[in-house]
Amino acid sequence: QCKFLFGQDLLTEEAFLGDRIDESKLTRVAFKQCANPRSREIYYPPLMIIAKTDKLYAAFWEKGFLAYNHSYFSINRIPKSDLNELRLFSKNFIDQKDILIACMYLFSYHVLSSQATAILKKDVMELPWSENGKFDMVKWENELLSDIAEYMAEYIRLGQESKLLIKDADESDLKNYSQTFLRLMRKYFQAAEQSHCFFQNGLVLVAFTLSGNKELPWLDGFNWHEKIRRLIDKKLSAVLRTKRIIRILTGNSVVFIKPGKLRYWIRSTAIRDADDIIDNILQGGEE
Repeated sequence: QCKFLFGQDLLTEEAFLGDRIDESKLTRVAFKQCANPRSREIYYPPLMIIAKTDKLYAAFWEKGFLAYNHSYFSINRIPKSDLNELRLFSKNFIDQKDILIACMYLFSYHVLSSQATAILKKDVMELPWSENGKFDMVKWENELLSDIAEYMAEYIRLGQESKLLIKDADESDLKNYSQTFLRLMRKYFQAAEQSHCFFQNGLVLVAFTLSGNKELPWLDGFNWHEKIRRLIDKKLSAVLRTKRIIRILTGNSVVFIKPGKLRYWIRSTAIRDADDIIDNILQGGEE
């Protein structure tokens, strides 16, 4: 029996806006019986409500009794003296959401093995948390975790149908890639800049100068996309093909030629590319 819920405000998917609850889209509980009744105390404010999805939608609620179904769980039964602490925890949880999503995918066996977006309460309760609600991350660490949250989660679920493998990188993606690559390279080469960026027939060429000299005379009149295509596309058998990337170190310039799919041009790839280039330079340019 759960007659106490009848007629009460009911949280709906439409009302949950990711980081807050829209009161105008709440409905009313229309039933007096339910299969697994819960204690009425868990619906009284203050509440921090978390949706059981891999997006980790969360919201703080203190405006009155609020019913919700099994798609959500809450942190509740908080003494009035701890109200501000719960409010701050909720804000920090929402602000650090990208990091928490990435941690969930790194550490949760259930999330990694599932093709669905649903998660368990256990997946959330086992997330790491710092005493002050802040994670002391450097910029490149945040970029790695952001890519996990934005792209890798979907890739695990959808594979070949994911954005990483379907979407072509656009100018915005290349800008983000280049900014990350240059920020890391400038720790060693302060004059590093992007010198060229071309999209051609499903390939992308991006060139960087480490000395400030943007001239690459060998590119003038060079039909690179036709000549390079044979090196990038490799047929190993009737059913197996591979994609290569081309990396050229010449003088004070670094040139990347890769397929145009997004997977090759995200920030985490820029971090790996910068590591590889610096390592290659330190080894005297030898592979």
